[in-house]
Amino acid sequence: RERVEGNPVIVGRRTFDLIRRTPGDPVIVVSRDGTRASSDPRVSFATDPGRAMELALEGRRTNRVFVIGGEGIYRSFVPYATEAYVSEIPERSGGEAYFPYLGAGWDVAETIPYERFELVRYRNDSPEPVPELAADAEVAVLEGEEGRMDD
Repeated sequence: RERVEGNPVIVGRRTFDLIRRTPGDPVIVVSRDGTRASSDPRVSFATDPGRAMELALEGRRTNRVFVIGGEGIYRSFVPYATEAYVSEIPERSGGEAYFPYLGAGWDVAETIPYERFELVRYRNDSPEPVPELAADAEVAVLEGEEGRMDD
C-alpha cells in the first residue's frame, strides 16, 4: 500500500471489484464495459491499456505508474515495465491465475524478506517504449502478497 500510495494505479476490473480500498491516485480500471462509472472521484475506467496509460499520466504529477493486476493486465503491461515487484512464496502451488514470465532482460535488483515470503524487485534493462507516451514514463508491476491491497 505504501509503495503505490499517491501514484497512478492501473488495475483490471475483476481485481478492482475484489479490492476494498484501492490505493493510488488516480485509479484507472481497465474494463471491457465502457459504460462503467464510480462515485469515487479518483477512479476512471478505460477500455484498453493504451487509454489507461493516458489517463494515468494525465496531469503528469509523476512519471511512474503501478499496475496491480490481474493476470491479463500484467500480461499487457510487463513488456513496458521498468520494474516488477514479485512475491516469491515457498512451497505454494495451485491457483487459478499466474504472474507472467518476465523474459530476458530482467535482473534481480533487490530481495526483501518477509515472514512468509520474499518480495523480489526485478529491473528491466530494456523495456519497450510505451506507445504514444512520453519517453520517461515508467511502469512498475506489483504482484502477490505484498501487493495485496485489501488488508
